[in-house]
Amino acid sequence: MFCSKCGNEITSGAQFCIRCGTKVVEERISRLGDNLNPPAPPNHPPDIPANISSKAAKKKSITQAIVGISIIIILLFLGLSGNLTSGNKYIAMVKGGCPNINPNTTYEEAFNAFFTNPKWQYFKSNTGQHIVQFDGDCILYKQKAHMLIQFDVNYSNTSFQISYMAIDGVPQDMFSILLTINFIFGE
Repeated sequence: MFCSKCGNEITSGAQFCIRCGTKVVEERISRLGDNLNPPAPPNHPPDIPANISSKAAKKKSITQAIVGISIIIILLFLGLSGNLTSGNKYIAMVKGGCPNINPNTTYEEAFNAFFTNPKWQYFKSNTGQHIVQFDGDCILYKQKAHMLIQFDVNYSNTSFQISYMAIDGVPQDMFSILLTINFIFGE
């Protein structure tokens, strides 16, 4: 049995709660077969026994821990693959940069105007180079084409250069890359 005021467990036969001094009132049911649960301490709803409430709390805590650990694992995975803030600074540098042929238009402005479905990604190459990769669809010489352009970024020197370009999966030489960039920037 528990104290109706403070929830302290009361020993059988006690007339007062030893914690708060409240007089103990025993309830007796005369019907046979009644199965009574002791009254729940005041911190628990009266219709839910304390042991069930604590099981629910443990289950909720376990669920919250699993969700929290899952989020941490996902963030670590994204961070290790270079898709968090470390990659964003490289992407931002290329997007905000301008080629020498057109210093008033950024790569982002020109590429958004020229390409459909533009996608920017960052990764670190096997040799440790910071690469920003762009790919998108366009009309090139009156035909639909898919273009992939990779920029080799040197963040500490605030410089980057195009290191690779492919049109419909076909790698381009440096001369073709320069002609294509001039075309994209409208020169």
